[in-house]
Amino acid sequence: MLALLQKKDIDITSASVMEAPDALKEVQNYYNEIDRPHVVISLLTSSAKSPTGKLLMCASNTFLFTEAHGQEPRVDP
Repeated sequence: MLALLQKKDIDITSASVMEAPDALKEVQNYYNEIDRPHVVISLLTSSAKSPTGKLLMCASNTFLFTEAHGQEPRVDP
């Protein structure tokens, strides 16, 4: 969680970066926007197979905002 208390108007740029180790196989990245009546969630997901190929590993992340639905900052892919 990040909280900012600015004394004047500021612009903030953030980035969501997901990287997989070289040992993983078939790395795939996905971006999905989940739009529900109460919230919009921009979801970044990564999946990859283990070095042996027996396991599939996945991870997802997003930015969450406290603003009401429709008032939250726009997250572009």
